[in-house]
Parts: sequence; structure tokens; C-alpha cells
Amino acid sequence: MEFRTLHYFLTVAHERNITRAAEKLHMAQPPLTRQIKQLEAELGVTLFHRGGRQLRLTEEGRFLQQQGAEVVQLLEKTQQQLRQMGPEEHGTLSLCTTEATGATLLSRLIGAFHETSPHIRFQIFSGSGTENRDRLEKNLVDMGIFRAPVNLEPYDQIFLHREPWGILCSPRSPLARRDPAHTQLAWLGETPLMLPMRQALQEDIDQWLGQALPQRKVFCLYSSIFSILGLAQQGLGVILAPRSVQALVDPAKLVFRTLVGPVHPSHIYLVKRRFQLMTPAAARFWAFAQQYVAQGGLAEEGGK
Repeated sequence: MEFRTLHYFLTVAHERNITRAAEKLHMAQPPLTRQIKQLEAELGVTLFHRGGRQLRLTEEGRFLQQQGAEVVQLLEKTQQQLRQMGPEEHGTLSLCTTEATGATLLSRLIGAFHETSPHIRFQIFSGSGTENRDRLEKNLVDMGIFRAPVNLEPYDQIFLHREPWGILCSPRSPLARRDPAHTQLAWLGETPLMLPMRQALQEDIDQWLGQALPQRKVFCLYSSIFSILGLAQQGLGVILAPRSVQALVDPAKLVFRTLVGPVHPSHIYLVKRRFQLMTPAAARFWAFAQQYVAQGGLAEEGGK
């Protein structure tokens, strides 16, 4: 399969219409139709259900669209990296992060790095820990920020920061009106909880809540905290989350309270694949991060 043919297929799959795809590709419709039929013959599968106003992907077509998009993304990244095998003062760095760490730690780290390397640009992908690990494994990003617990054995890592877990709740919640510096786990009682969906985090939280909250009411599991902020604002429950989520919310609508009894720290790491050949821009950023952390640039605000 040629890359050009894959590009044709992905365009048709996106447009769901041969005429529109041909216009987008700046080619006539008959040659495009022949290319798609030849691709189906080469692969021995039918990629589209034909008939009606729009083409519909078959199961094989959906699979090729998913895999093909990743191939194209990897090829584009490879081409970009090859172009960057020049002076280390230039280039583009690809990173993945979660919403909370992207809004806090990564922003601080990039801001400080930009002062030393103003010509390096960034691509930042935001997603769940599982999605980000998949990006890292497929070499779609240079490095990523991950929150423990996560298996770091296959990776090189730099410890960046630690922060406590707590709750986001409505200012009208009784929990918001109690002592903000000492919100006890036991006070959660029968309060509906919204917990992270990642299995390793759930197991970590279960061990932490342990005896202090043996009977707990789980209302919702979330992969993106933005999708549940409205639920907490309505008072339907409280969100269990690390302190960095404060950067994502309006304090007039949601307040953060650190949980104690005991305090539970969350550890955050900058991670790259071990033995990875880095571009000069990526190597420069990695070395900067090591030095910046060693000098206390990401020291926990408010003490440990």
C-alpha cells in the first residue's frame, strides 16, 4: 500500500463522499474511485458500503481508518524530527499531559524553558493517563507528564512534583464551610463521590480511603474532569482530585479542600521511552527539566 493511496482513502473516509473528497484532493472523481477500488482489491476487503447519499465505512474500513490515521501521524512526526536534526535552538517538541498537570506544571516548565530557548515550538496533547501512555508507546510524542501510580519501569523519568489529593465541591456544600485546612476523610460520610476512571488510581484511592471511609458511595467515574464539573456545581457529589485542578475551576463555583486523616500525596513525573533517540530540541528540554527541578523550580507551593 502506497502512502498516497492511504491518504486518498483517509480523505474519502472523512468526507464520506467521493465528489467532495476529489475536490479536496484537487483531482477528478474517476481516478479517485479507481484508486479506492484498487486498494480494496489489494487488501482483499470491502472498505465502504456503497449506496445512498453518503458512503459508509465497513468494519474493515473503520479499522483501516484508525490504523491509517496513526501511520500518517507517525510519518508526519518522523518527517518533522528529521527536519529538526539540525541546530538544537530550533525545532518542535511533542508532549502529552492530563488537563490538570497541563494547566499547572507543564505551563510553568514550558514558560521557564521558553526564556532559554525561545525558538523551540510545542505540540501538546491532552488526554487520560491511558491515552497518553498509548501515544508515548507509539512514539507519537517525545515525552509526557504522568501521575503515579503508573509502571515507570520501561521509561526514563524525572520526578517533577508532589501535591495532595482533595475534593472539589460546591461552595454551598457543608464540606466547603468546614475548616478548609483540615477536611477529614471521615467527614465525607455518605457524600456521593466522583472518582478517576483509571484503574491504578482507583486502587490507590481505595487503599488510602481504607479504614477512614470503609463504606463509600461512588456516584461517577471520570476520565476527563471537565465533563463532571457541572455535576459538582449542582451539588450532586464531590470530585476526588489532586490539588492542581484548582487551576481549572472558578472558585466562585467550586472550591478545593485538601483531605487529611491522612494526607495522600500524588507524585508526578516527566517520562520518555528508554533508549529513545531524541531530537536536539527534546534533549535540550529534558536536560533543562532535570536542572530546573534540581534547583527547586517546581517546588510544591505551600510546602510539603
